[in-house]
Amino acid sequence: MSEKIAVAVSGGVDSGTALYLLKEQGYDVTAVYNEYFECGDPSSQSSCCGRESQRRAGLLAQYLEVPFYSMNLISEFREKIIGPFKRYYERGLTPNPCIWCNSRLRFTLLMDRLNAMGIGLIATGHYAKIRGAGLFRAEDKNKDQSYFLYEVPRERFSRVIFPLSSLEKKDVFDIARKKKLPVSAAEESQDCCILKENGLASYLKDNISMKPGKILDTEGGVVGEHPGYQNFTLGQRKGFGGLGSKKYVVDIIAGENSIIIGEESDLYRKHSWISARQELFSAARGQKLKVKLRSTHVPAGCVISELDFGRNICKIEFDEPQRAPSPGQSAVLYDGDEVVGGGEILKMGDEK
Repeated sequence: MSEKIAVAVSGGVDSGTALYLLKEQGYDVTAVYNEYFECGDPSSQSSCCGRESQRRAGLLAQYLEVPFYSMNLISEFREKIIGPFKRYYERGLTPNPCIWCNSRLRFTLLMDRLNAMGIGLIATGHYAKIRGAGLFRAEDKNKDQSYFLYEVPRERFSRVIFPLSSLEKKDVFDIARKKKLPVSAAEESQDCCILKENGLASYLKDNISMKPGKILDTEGGVVGEHPGYQNFTLGQRKGFGGLGSKKYVVDIIAGENSIIIGEESDLYRKHSWISARQELFSAARGQKLKVKLRSTHVPAGCVISELDFGRNICKIEFDEPQRAPSPGQSAVLYDGDEVVGGGEILKMGDEK
C-alpha cells in the first residue's frame, strides 16, 4: 500500500509540479488548497479572494486524477497572520507574514488536520532541502526558500517532503509544459498574499488608523511632516520629498509618531540583536556563520557573540557593516547550506 501524502497546492506551477512528481513516484496523493479569505473580506486585496487560484488547483487535481480538498483556514489566518501583521506596522516594525504562514499554519495547524484525516505526510512546492531534522538551501540558490522556513519546528520535518529541492526553476517549468499541466502558464507569486492587487500603501490606508507626524533629522530637528509612520520602513527614500537632497528613513519612533531621516551611511550596523528560541538553534556562541537579513539579502559573514536562551536573545556581529537590519524582519543563520538558527530582528536602540 502506497504512503498517503497531501500536497498543498496554490494553483501555481511549483506546487502543481510537486503534485505531479509525487504521483509519478507512487505516493497516494491528495491535493489540498488552503482558503485564507472570504469574498468581501476587507483584509483581502486578492482578485476574487483567490477563486481563480482555487479553480486552477482544482483543475490540476482533476487532470492528474487525484482527490482535491479545499481547507478553510480563514479564521486562523485572520488570527495568526492578519492580526499580527497589522500590529507590527502599528508598532513601527516590518513583518514577514510568509514566515508566519509556514510556521503557524501550513506546517503545524494544517499538518495536524491532515493527520487527523489519516494523511501523515505533507509536501509543498518550496525550494529547500531536508536531511533528517535539518533544513538546507535548495539546489537552485536563486529560488531557495529556506529563509521562509527557518521557524518551522524541526520535529515536523520528518513528515515533510520538498519534491523541488534538487530542481532548478527552469526544470520545473519544463516539466509542467511537457506534461501539459494546467498550471504551466500560471503567473509566479511575487508578494505577500495579503497585498495581492493594490500593494502595501493601499492596504495600510484601508486597514490601519494613521495620523500625520514629524519628520526629524538625526540631530532631532523637525524637517517635515509625514502622513503616518506606518507607511515607512528602514532604508526607504520615498514619501518625504522636497528636502533638497536624497535622504533615507534611518529610524521609526512609533511611540512619538515620528520618523528619522539621514544619510545612507546612517543605515549601516556592525551588529544586530535577534530573538533566539533554543529549539530553532543548533548554532553556538563564537561560531562563524553566514546570515540573511531579508529574503533577497546576499548572505553575509557573521559571528554569534552572545547567545542567551534564558532571555531568548542573540547578538550577531557582522564581518562588514550591514545595511538596514529592520526590526520585525528575520535574520536567518547558515553554516554552509544548513539553517542553524534565526530569529526576528529586535529594536535595541541606535548603537552602531
